Amino acid sequence: MSDVAPAERPRTAPQPSMGTRSANPRIGTGGGPAPGYCMVSWRRFRRDRASVAALGGFLLVCFVALTAPLLTTHVLHTDPARQRLENRFHPPSTRHLLGTDEYGRDQLTRLIHGARVSIAFALLVTAIQILLGVVVGLWAGYYGGWVDDLFSAVLLLYRGLPFLYVLIFVAMIWRPTFLSLAILFGAFGWTNEARLVRGQALSVKGHDYVDAARVIGATDSRIIFCHILPNILSIVLVVVGFGIATTILGEAAISFLGFGIQPPTPSWGNMLINSLDYVRRAWWLALTPGVAISFTVLCVFLIADGLRDALDPRLGQ
Repeated sequence: MSDVAPAERPRTAPQPSMGTRSANPRIGTGGGPAPGYCMVSWRRFRRDRASVAALGGFLLVCFVALTAPLLTTHVLHTDPARQRLENRFHPPSTRHLLGTDEYGRDQLTRLIHGARVSIAFALLVTAIQILLGVVVGLWAGYYGGWVDDLFSAVLLLYRGLPFLYVLIFVAMIWRPTFLSLAILFGAFGWTNEARLVRGQALSVKGHDYVDAARVIGATDSRIIFCHILPNILSIVLVVVGFGIATTILGEAAISFLGFGIQPPTPSWGNMLINSLDYVRRAWWLALTPGVAISFTVLCVFLIADGLRDALDPRLGQ
């Protein structure tokens, strides 16, 4: 037997298998770059099945609202304003799927057109609130000092004005319309958004990237809208969701007092309130708009809750 040991083979680094992920955190599957913030947020959102189902339900409601004239004209062949007194309080049937109201109007047709009015009203009010609240909150949080003191004074002034009394006063002078009610809701509802954005801006403006932008000569407007706003945009999106839901409920609440969107224009709020007088005779008149309001508000709340979790950067992928 030979005493000479066999020569050792040179060691080579093990090759990664095709099914394993690279150890480089910047390299994803397939050798591409790591997914961005939006993709990671969408992955988190998709894991929440309730939020995904709610998103589908809300998109369906929006689709019905957008196509309301086409659906009622070419599918149902009815008119939401057409009255037939001989068909008063007909129960749900194959001819009228959700029955008829006190004037013989088709309830399903009015419910579809009511979705168009209620969703548009909620979106317009929320847009006004977000526009005022984000701009004022950003400026108050970034500048501080006398700007922040002025914001606090305006906030106290708005809190001292009772919205219901102002609404009654305005209704005594002008007949409530879609646009006037939206402006009134938006003018009184922006303070909560502004206070939230102000607090976020106060915490973000002390970060290093804001100081770096200020050092290289960036203007205040650029710092506010290009550096601070994108970093609090996730909070703003969540506020938008809750704003839509609360506006739908608010319109139904003021319709109970007679200051909402006035008939014959159908909205879920005035349909629900007008049906309370006939709830014993025609229960379906109160059920359908109530279910529509509850379903839409629940969907929006679930979407906002899912966005709050998905957009939180402290959560892992």
